[in-house]
Amino acid sequence: MNICKLTTAAVLLAALPVLADRIELKDGRIVNGTVSRQGDKMFIRGDDGVNLTVAADDVVRVTLTGSITPAQAAEAEWTKVNAQVRRSDDFKTALDLLELYVAKHGAQAAAATAKTQIEEMRKIANESPVKYRGRFVPAKQAEALQKLSEEKVRPAIEAYRAGKVKEAFDLAKEVLKTDEENTLALTVAGLAAYRQNFMLPARTHFHKLAEIEPDNVLAQNNLAVVNAQQKNDGAACLAYTRAMGAMPDNRLVVDNVTEYLNANPGLKSTTAGKDMIRQYEQADARVQAIMAKKDLYRFGGVWLKKADAEKIASQRQQITQAMAQLDAQFKSTQTAITTTEAQIKQATIDYNNTVNDILYLNSVITVNISKGVDVSPLLVRRDALNIDADRIARARAAMEAKLKELQEAIKPMYAEAEKLKAALASVANVQYTGVQRILDLGEEKSPPPPTPVVMPGLVSATAPATGATKTSPLVLADDTAK
Repeated sequence: MNICKLTTAAVLLAALPVLADRIELKDGRIVNGTVSRQGDKMFIRGDDGVNLTVAADDVVRVTLTGSITPAQAAEAEWTKVNAQVRRSDDFKTALDLLELYVAKHGAQAAAATAKTQIEEMRKIANESPVKYRGRFVPAKQAEALQKLSEEKVRPAIEAYRAGKVKEAFDLAKEVLKTDEENTLALTVAGLAAYRQNFMLPARTHFHKLAEIEPDNVLAQNNLAVVNAQQKNDGAACLAYTRAMGAMPDNRLVVDNVTEYLNANPGLKSTTAGKDMIRQYEQADARVQAIMAKKDLYRFGGVWLKKADAEKIASQRQQITQAMAQLDAQFKSTQTAITTTEAQIKQATIDYNNTVNDILYLNSVITVNISKGVDVSPLLVRRDALNIDADRIARARAAMEAKLKELQEAIKPMYAEAEKLKAALASVANVQYTGVQRILDLGEEKSPPPPTPVVMPGLVSATAPATGATKTSPLVLADDTAK
């Protein structure tokens, strides 16, 4: 065997653990992979790339790597190799993977399938083999099979494009009865089911399509959209990760992930979410570079011309500045109201004390007059107290008038705060559509253009001359982060 010939495959195999845990489920399924517990759920990462989340009680037995027999080890590694071969579009790499596996596990029963595949692949090695429905066939045969496949599905495709989704669904299913791996029929059946809101058949057909063609971006994206709608987040993350891996420049897929992450911030803390985000960050950087050449820039889940993006940024800045101004005015007015109320309270105390002093002097004066005592000093003191009482009363009246004016001035600030908050929300709402879109027929390599953005209307961002903002609950200090 030529060792140099096997270099690529060897690297691929070396990147994978040799063995895996064997997880047996209550429903009879056996999964080779790794398992971890998250609360009352068990998260299983299969070696074939499929992730499962099941109840803890559904796991019957986990056989650890160290206790696996050679036959079980061969079976576990075959799961990985088979998945690698199915994903590989390179004939030589796929053949090398199989040969390496047989060289290592040829004595085990699990290697029988690999040996058969090797024999079949060697027979067509000189016939320009290409991948067709998950397996390699001569290029001419693939072309002939594709034409035959298209002819079978043509009526379903025509019905679908004419908007007759029910007819298209029925026609596609009819084809699948005799040709269950017809990728075009699976595509039309999945799309037609989705258009009729038949989520379970849509997911079934897209899943089958993705199994046959793991790098089919339409299958993976649409499978992710359906799973996301059904809250199957682990499966949705995996499908989106594969869609971006298959076609990292597909803007629609990357936009879908942007919307998905915005609607589900908790994904950032999950294993599947972290894997998806790593792929997303790279893909989004590529897409942003491509879109920048068209003078389009990411603004959340949408794309804006540079001038529109600057306009929104300017409006947001105006609104937040107006909020800050209104907030300062409100606080100042509130402080003035509090101070004035305290002054009125003290003036009332002073006035009452003065009146009590006057009443006391009047009684003293009356007694002294009856005794013939000179009361002129007491009369002078009483006159002074009367003057003080009048001054305090007038000052208190002025304070009460000021208080009423301040209370009236603060009323429109509440309405203005609501207006500014709504204006800021209208700017924020431009950023995300809340929609994850499926890829339709013919959109795999050329997705539709971004959805036009309705720019928010410019609003007055000037705070009232007399007022300010109430910081809680009307205006949040950091609304700009939304």
